[in-house]
Amino acid sequence: MRGKNQKAVATVPKIKSWINQESQCSQMSSGLYFPLEMQIGSNLPLTQFACDVPPYALDLIFQFFTTLGGAMYPITLCLSFDVKSLMWIEHLAVDPLYCNSVLWMVQSYFDWMRGCGTSHVQMQHASETLNLLQYRLSDNRLAVSEVTISVVMSLVMMNALMGDVAVARKHMLGLWEMVGLRGGVGTFGNGQIRVKVCRADLTVALLTGNKPLFFSEGVSWEPYIAKSQNTPLPPPFAALDSKLSHIWADLREFSRSANLAFQTGQKMDCTLFQEVLVSVQYRLQLLEMVTGPLDEAMQVGMLAFNTDIFLQMQGLEIRFGRLSSRIRDSLLGLNDTFLLTFKLWLLFAAQMCIGFGTEELWLKRDISETLEALCLTSWKATRDILKDYLWIDVLHDGGGRKTFHAAISGS
Repeated sequence: MRGKNQKAVATVPKIKSWINQESQCSQMSSGLYFPLEMQIGSNLPLTQFACDVPPYALDLIFQFFTTLGGAMYPITLCLSFDVKSLMWIEHLAVDPLYCNSVLWMVQSYFDWMRGCGTSHVQMQHASETLNLLQYRLSDNRLAVSEVTISVVMSLVMMNALMGDVAVARKHMLGLWEMVGLRGGVGTFGNGQIRVKVCRADLTVALLTGNKPLFFSEGVSWEPYIAKSQNTPLPPPFAALDSKLSHIWADLREFSRSANLAFQTGQKMDCTLFQEVLVSVQYRLQLLEMVTGPLDEAMQVGMLAFNTDIFLQMQGLEIRFGRLSSRIRDSLLGLNDTFLLTFKLWLLFAAQMCIGFGTEELWLKRDISETLEALCLTSWKATRDILKDYLWIDVLHDGGGRKTFHAAISGS
């Protein structure tokens, strides 16, 4: 009877990739997460550059990439990475276009952070970059190389970060054509580029109110990481559109796993984290206008929640004003008193997408009125209600608590 009574070992399922159908992302033994020590690079491992780099710019370059690289992923949820291993180190040494574009972005970023406007140095780097890019685009082979596409992609995100949406959209249209000529997102050998192209597409679409350019056809609306029957919606949402229900199931599973993982000291692999991003965010943004105020409110609420986690760069928030306005409009249709708890979560989701440090008078007023209507006077009771919906403690507790106390004091 030896071994007869032993339990069978469950087979670990695999998650198919959205951005490269030939690859798969394995789930780890603990679900979405696994423990690993964090390692952060501390020095710039490069002794030569492909263009003239002023001595003062060396430290700025390292600060820029460590700041943006770390901000790209919530380090409280995801594995960190070693700066020395990133592809940009190699390109800085061998590619003049990439090197000049980095100098332009670095100077633009720090000028913007200091409120200095456009400096002469920034304009000089911009001129060099655009001249080299124009030459590169005239060559059919070089125009669709990973380096050239990386440069255009960076221009998209930097303009989005600095609020120049029109220029970001213009670069994004060019990027879309370049990726199309190459054969699609899945043709990139570098996984970072595949994901960042999607991030740029989703960010610009959200800022402009347009649909994303990629994955506009053949989208699977089935749950990606969750079994919908295991994550039921609260009773008022039983008749919710099935596509929204499936997205809710994925986000609910993601939130549950994130909270559990943080409590047990585990982190998510960045690749898998981004696969969830692509799956959920594209479905939410490609979903046609839903019918009924409750469906609309749930869609924009999940969009705000997901955007805060996946598209916002920690400490470098992009202001998604259009999304905030959509949430405000959707609130007008929620007049039933039994939906007050959902309205409260929706208001906090609106605060997420514009940044917890940003204050809008209508939002503060509505949160205050809803708290009063629910007779909520403590953050703990308020947080318990928010966690009934979608809430990740380590990401949202700090800002949520500040928002709560600001609303209470304002009332």
